[in-house]
Amino acid sequence: MRNGTRATNRDIPEAWARGTPARTATFWTDGDNLWSYDRKIGVTENGCKVLYEYTARGVWVSTTTSQHVGYARPFANETRTPERT
Repeated sequence: MRNGTRATNRDIPEAWARGTPARTATFWTDGDNLWSYDRKIGVTENGCKVLYEYTARGVWVSTTTSQHVGYARPFANETRTPERT
C-alpha cells in the first residue's frame, strides 16, 4: 500500500505480515491479529503469523471470509483448522 492511497483487501495481509495496522470495511489488522468482519482469522504467536482455515477445507463461514483467508495464506507461517464454534 503506497502512502496516501486507500487500502484494498489484498493490502491487508501484507500489512499484517509487516505488523502494521490497516483496514477496509470488512477486513482489517492491528498488525498482530487479522479479522474478517468480526471473526479473528489470524494471530501472531512468538513472531509467527498463524492463519485459521475458515474455508471449505477447514471450517466454512462465508465466501468473503474464505476469500480473506486466501489473500492472507501467502503471508502466513502456519495454517490451522479452527475449532468449530
